[in-house]
Amino acid sequence: MPVLAYLHRLCGELADILSADIEVSGTEASVPTAQILAIGLIVNELATNAKKHGAGPIKITFTSDGAGQFELCVLDEGTGLPEGFTMNSKGTRGLGMKVVTVLVEQLDGNLTAHPNPAGRGACFKVAFPQR
Repeated sequence: MPVLAYLHRLCGELADILSADIEVSGTEASVPTAQILAIGLIVNELATNAKKHGAGPIKITFTSDGAGQFELCVLDEGTGLPEGFTMNSKGTRGLGMKVVTVLVEQLDGNLTAHPNPAGRGACFKVAFPQR
């Protein structure tokens, strides 16, 4: 299933629900249905968190490194992550993030959080292998 086309549709609907500006960019790739469902749920939760805790437009990127590894990023332009933030920090493990963690495990992936490389805000990145 074409993932970028799916993310455009999903984020169009999500933008309406959240009353948020959500931009989608990246590289089109075909992924199995099981992966696309997990990707959609991850994007839904992380974009909702970006709207709740961040500011500015929410950016969703999906890329492939050409060597069988995909990267999904959800970025915002808010105040960024709190000092000393880790994925295991108290307060970061609400139900939504627990669900994201399980979905990332289903993708055999890795979830990281760090400052938005474009400047202000946060970036949550999921790296996972192509199946």
